[in-house]
Amino acid sequence: MIINNKMMGERVITEDPIVINASRKKYKNIYKLVLKYTLQNASSPFKRSIEITNGGEDPLYTLNESKGGIYNINIASIKKKLMTQKVIKVFLMENPANDRMAMPSRRKLLIELHLK
Repeated sequence: MIINNKMMGERVITEDPIVINASRKKYKNIYKLVLKYTLQNASSPFKRSIEITNGGEDPLYTLNESKGGIYNINIASIKKKLMTQKVIKVFLMENPANDRMAMPSRRKLLIELHLK
């Protein structure tokens, strides 16, 4: 994860999501967030996107993969929405690249952020 052009951390995502407890004051000056996601099988027949939701999983922001697992999230456009939430969830969405493929869509919870 890169926040405001500064590498903030790197974690291996297993079956369980990463849970982060954070203060609103610490993150109120964020203007740019980049998520890099590397898959073991990157040649799978899916197109990927990131979905940011509130605690009730109502969509707040969706972003398609730009190149090779990199997601540049424009925080300025959703900052007011995010700062009013108590829980923010980040999902990886995988949909078949071709709509005629008989494959189910997938949704995996990557990060759960609790703001105080």
